[in-house]
Amino acid sequence: MLPQVHIAVSASLSIILFGVFHSTWAALSNFLVGVLLDLDHLVEYYRTKGFTLNPLKIYRFCGFAVQRDWPPRVFFWLHAYEYVLLTALVAHAVHYHPAAVGAFIGMTQHLLLDQIGNNVGPFSYFLSYRFLNGFRCNRILTDKLPRNRRR
Repeated sequence: MLPQVHIAVSASLSIILFGVFHSTWAALSNFLVGVLLDLDHLVEYYRTKGFTLNPLKIYRFCGFAVQRDWPPRVFFWLHAYEYVLLTALVAHAVHYHPAAVGAFIGMTQHLLLDQIGNNVGPFSYFLSYRFLNGFRCNRILTDKLPRNRRR
């Protein structure tokens, strides 16, 4: 999913959360988690391509629909539905503190947007699924990709 979409959706939901909870913490944590979850794309870029400060190169690399030379394995450690469950448990443990609820909503909406908008299989955002499949792109990505993208 494009960063602009994550920013727009996270900002919209943050406004709604602020209206519902009257909490800056809920709004802020939703926005930050909803947008910054993509920081693992930077890690993936640096791991496979090396360090750069060129935002255009990183931007092009991060899009499944744009990039044509994905490495054979990708990790994206922050993109995992298991963390949604963990965040829900933390929110419960802290008696649904607005910051925890905002983080839960931010993570959930980010992953759902990615699930819908990216060329991935139905289980691709489960870290356990990626682990069991060796983090191999040809198991994680769907057939929507051109043949030269699959390895």
